[in-house]
Amino acid sequence: MFSKHSDEEIERYFTVGTPETTPSLQEVDTRWPRPWLFFRAFVISVIVYLCFVQAWNQYGNVNLVPGLIIVGSFAVPFATLVFFFEMNAARNVSLYQVIKLVMLGGVLSLMFSLVLFQVTDALRLSWLGASVAALAEEPGKLLALMLVVNKRRYPHLLNGLLFGAAIGTGFAAFESAGYALRYALDGYSMQDIILSRGLMAPFGHIVWTAMSAAALWRVKGDADFQIGMLNDARFKRVFLVAVALHMLWNADIELPFQAKQLLLGAIAWVIVFGLIQEGLKQLRSYKTEHSALPPVVLAADQGQL
Repeated sequence: MFSKHSDEEIERYFTVGTPETTPSLQEVDTRWPRPWLFFRAFVISVIVYLCFVQAWNQYGNVNLVPGLIIVGSFAVPFATLVFFFEMNAARNVSLYQVIKLVMLGGVLSLMFSLVLFQVTDALRLSWLGASVAALAEEPGKLLALMLVVNKRRYPHLLNGLLFGAAIGTGFAAFESAGYALRYALDGYSMQDIILSRGLMAPFGHIVWTAMSAAALWRVKGDADFQIGMLNDARFKRVFLVAVALHMLWNADIELPFQAKQLLLGAIAWVIVFGLIQEGLKQLRSYKTEHSALPPVVLAADQGQL
């Protein structure tokens, strides 16, 4: 993370995922990735946010509020998403696809969640308190993922992990921006809510959705999505854990120093790291299978004939 990297190196780092820049399976490095760009993205985002804070404190110009909210809400989620981008060892997903998922997937997941909140109201689940959000938001994010991404060109488990993280990033950032605006309009400290939600962002929506999406890709692979895949135990186990973590996060149980959130986040990240390991193992298996194919079959499989 702390090694020196040039701007040209960063530009090359992001120039992946197109037909011309996607490496073949034999060129993919299936060792554990060594991410570094996410830290630089985090530092730059924080610097920009602090500039907005300083300008707001100095001048109090209302025109600074949108920038303060947007940058503050996206800073940590975006840096976390860059980490998942770096962990996609196949290097077959372009920055354009990631941004599309953040924007389109983020707003669709919010819309689906609002619809599902009405369903939970109709089922009279209000006795669950804030934990009911997990029953609306986790399926809502998954619905957005299934609607936006269903292409056979992204068959790898690590692809699903990145796609889920992108949807979760959009959801988390847009939701945080909404909370910040609400706090500002109600006379509370807008900066406090931006800071608290930013610090907790890597342990919530992003990893929960990444977990669920990777588990779905574990079942889906390079096939078209079918509703029966959601009944596969390989998916259901992970998805239900994500829902449970979300419900416990929102439950009326508080521990000092945000210990509850940190503990739940640690559990989620252990699962995510396990899925990354599984995704790398999958890529190694694909490489072995392709290396055993005759040259003509391999060329046809890669679309070169």
